[in-house]
Amino acid sequence: MPLTIGGRVNSASATTPYLTFPGTVADGHVYPRTLSATEVSTLH
Repeated sequence: MPLTIGGRVNSASATTPYLTFPGTVADGHVYPRTLSATEVSTLH
């Protein structure tokens, strides 16, 4: 399944995202769990 950064779907039945991020992402990470606020703040 493709990963879309910064997009959203038009409705619950839509499968194509719109308003996708128009730029590029230089460094991305996918984590297998939700990060805590503390963990996120150490990444930025």
